[in-house]
Amino acid sequence: MEGDRKEYWKNKYRQLSREYHQLENEHNLLKQNYELSLQGRLQDAEQIKSLRRETKKLKKMLRNSQELSPPELSSQAINDFAKTIFTRRPNINSLFSTLRGEDHNSPISSPSGLTPIHKMSDKPSPANADEGIADAYSDPGIYEAFFLVGVTKSDLGNPNVKPSILFEYPEESSSISDAIRHVIPDFCFPSQIEMTQLTFAKSSEYASILFSQASNRRPNCYIFTLRSEEYEDIDVWRGIPNYSKDALYILCVQIDDIEMGENNELGWLVPKCYCIASYIPIFELHFEILFSLLKLKGMSRSENPIESLPLICENEVELLRYYWECDEIHPGKEISIQVGLIEIWYCCGDLSTIDVPWLCIPLFSSLTLQDFLWLIFALAQEKSIVFVSENLGLVTSCVLGALAMLRPLKWSNVTIPILPDSLVELLDSPVPIITGIQNISWRIRHDLVNTIFVMLDEPKINQRVQGGRTVVHDVIEPQALELRNTIKDTYKCFENNKYIFNPKEAQKEASLEIYQSFNLFWSEIINNSLDSSDPKEQLESLKAVFPKGDWNFLELITKTQMFINYFQNNY
Repeated sequence: MEGDRKEYWKNKYRQLSREYHQLENEHNLLKQNYELSLQGRLQDAEQIKSLRRETKKLKKMLRNSQELSPPELSSQAINDFAKTIFTRRPNINSLFSTLRGEDHNSPISSPSGLTPIHKMSDKPSPANADEGIADAYSDPGIYEAFFLVGVTKSDLGNPNVKPSILFEYPEESSSISDAIRHVIPDFCFPSQIEMTQLTFAKSSEYASILFSQASNRRPNCYIFTLRSEEYEDIDVWRGIPNYSKDALYILCVQIDDIEMGENNELGWLVPKCYCIASYIPIFELHFEILFSLLKLKGMSRSENPIESLPLICENEVELLRYYWECDEIHPGKEISIQVGLIEIWYCCGDLSTIDVPWLCIPLFSSLTLQDFLWLIFALAQEKSIVFVSENLGLVTSCVLGALAMLRPLKWSNVTIPILPDSLVELLDSPVPIITGIQNISWRIRHDLVNTIFVMLDEPKINQRVQGGRTVVHDVIEPQALELRNTIKDTYKCFENNKYIFNPKEAQKEASLEIYQSFNLFWSEIINNSLDSSDPKEQLESLKAVFPKGDWNFLELITKTQMFINYFQNNY
């Protein structure tokens, strides 16, 4: 009996051993096949990247071959206007006629776009900065280029110095035109550059200056947009904002840096700007990369003599290279990068609202609910709005956040998140404009009677939205009872009389609820309009659905260029 039991277990052991070795062989075979497949995929990926880089070069060569030398313009104002404004006003010729004092009342029939400097777009229906990007076949890259903008050594101490690009990665990116490169420094530093000569120049003090600025979101973190020169007609998923690549976002972190003078003379404290250019509004991740670059710079320079410090250290270039290789983005995509002691991990969630918390929470927390609603309804009626604050991070977020609240409609006029001091005269433009500026004189405000000003630095929150009697009277608010009741309680978490840059999770969720409520409100207006370009027919269709208290507002909305463009482009 005992012998039979032993023999049974021996046979069982041999059977299991044979099965184990068989499974082990199959596992090794599968492993080899997987490694071969992975190697093939990596080779394919390298070939794809190589082909994409070559495509970019060919596109740039084609653009250069098609462009004539920029003509000399008789009016500097026209040149600056063409260089810098990101606009979608239909019939671009009427924009330039306004600057020449010609007739402004000619009807506008078809959408068009404005390209920086001398190249005009003939793209039939460019989208707004508020659409989406996700293209498996277009040029790759979660970002297009990195720029370090500042002052050259030869200009240290010059009170009238002009900023310039000191470093670029990758070198001369083929997706960034010379026209865009030319205007980036002016928007990075919209006001005069101030420099201070130092009485110390120790590496430890230098590193502490950098580390103190490489942290959470602050007023020195801001965004501006430039008109894209990408004109590809491509089939893309429309879920993520800026899918059409119509806007090129420039994300900036402005820092105070130490720069040694020529011949290693006493140092200067000078402002510099770390910038990422991207079509993808994944702002939280982009800024995390910029913060990490500053941390790496501080680490590399804490023990080195200041006079031997390079503009960009090797670890910074390595991080930029790893980030450059992140050439796709989709829901659930995980991005993990480690360089030295720096670890970055990010997981993409709902891409359709990926930019909403970053842009909209500072706006919500800066205004009362009543003023916020009135402002968005005024914007929907294409009133000019100017946000004013010394805080560049706040003012640019408010500009882009207000535009986001119009989706799925698209602002069809002039958008300038940062208005440089040299272009203040554009506030008097006869076309609607939404912009941000650091400061503005009382005289200019008094003269612009048709413009709404949002004075974000005003201590009393209920006095921040200001405007002349005419424009205030012209704005008509709808009853919109369902919209107001939906967001009334949600908005309370932002009413603390102080802007919020680093929100809690509950505030992020609340911002998405408010955004979705507005999105539903506009969608209901669109869906209940007839498939017609005639505002009268659209209004009659809306009157059958909406209460009488909304009719005057709806009549104005159906006559806006924004509403007309939407139906022209979608029906």
